[in-house]
Amino acid sequence: MPALRPAAPDLHDRLLIDLRRRTAELLGACDRCSKEASEPEVHALRLATRHLQAVVQLLGAMHPDAERLHPFRQTLRRILKCTGELRDLQLHLAFLAAHPPVTAWQRMLRRHLAAREANAQRRVQRTLGRIDRSALLATAAYAWPPPPPGRVRIAARAALRERSAKLLRRIRALRTTEPHTLHRARIALKRYRSLRVLLADDQDQREARSLRSLKRLLDRLGEWHDRSVRVEQMAQVMNKGAFSAEEGQRAQRSISIEQKLLRTLEERLMLDLARSVGVRASADRRGGAPRARKVRGA
Repeated sequence: MPALRPAAPDLHDRLLIDLRRRTAELLGACDRCSKEASEPEVHALRLATRHLQAVVQLLGAMHPDAERLHPFRQTLRRILKCTGELRDLQLHLAFLAAHPPVTAWQRMLRRHLAAREANAQRRVQRTLGRIDRSALLATAAYAWPPPPPGRVRIAARAALRERSAKLLRRIRALRTTEPHTLHRARIALKRYRSLRVLLADDQDQREARSLRSLKRLLDRLGEWHDRSVRVEQMAQVMNKGAFSAEEGQRAQRSISIEQKLLRTLEERLMLDLARSVGVRASADRRGGAPRARKVRGA
């Protein structure tokens, strides 16, 4: 388990400061996204949401009256859920902007994505308009009492163990025939790393290197996810079939090539993900599950 900050009691005070600062950042991001749900604003909103999630989880683990944080938990889940589809659509549109469509089916794909983006933007803006800002601000401003002696370190270690255990379960559930298991592991890794960032000792260079390594892996997993979503969206347009047989064959060839590349990438990422968090994994030659076991000392 990574080393915690030396002054553990100070962690509680720092979390309260983070809660108030991150709440202001979140509400500001909501305001900007409500006016213009563009790709940069949606991305900033999702980052602010995930940062605040880590703070809320850790603060909740330290207090018996953690139910006060329920408005945060509910709101943060709602924001991530409602912005997920929009984020995927906008990333694909950004990819197409960098690689301008040259065929009929690619132009149709861009029109299809643009129409879906407009609908998703309206849904996101409606959801953000229903956020109970007063409840969030009141919870952030609440005078949280100091936890009992020793509770801060115990709660921090318990929260980290919980995130670590969930990540290991997600890794052991990986199946090369079921790509969604890799996505679930990716989300678990995001949450695990966010908590480690909050708890890390700034002077621990080994932990800093480990966090940078996890960030590089998350970047690779993010690229895989974006590519996977693009292939799925391409297939949806392909199934509409509103183009010539020749264009359809060209589209199908493109999708088949991308799908093969994705399968290879998925297998490699599953093994790398397992190794990066201290488990050994080997691909199941019979069809699918990387088998993982905990490495001593991880």
